[in-house]
Amino acid sequence: MSARRPVWWWRVFADNNRQWRENAREINLQVIENRYRDRCLVVKNQCRAILVPSAVKAIVSQSRAHDGFRAKKTPGQTGPGVREST
Repeated sequence: MSARRPVWWWRVFADNNRQWRENAREINLQVIENRYRDRCLVVKNQCRAILVPSAVKAIVSQSRAHDGFRAKKTPGQTGPGVREST
């Protein structure tokens, strides 16, 4: 079913953990952070669900695969093998 889901469909994700933050600066999923800053479901400093089409959701679930995922780097420094300069 590729039919457009109603706006409320994503609420399922937020069922048990409903910790919203207007400003998701901690979330460091570069593109997502910039483009969908206000749509990030934040649970314990983690972006658990993005309230956008499934393409973006796929990106988020990939990031969730890393177990203790935490955003440590500032935007622009993210990426595999990028060292933080002090």
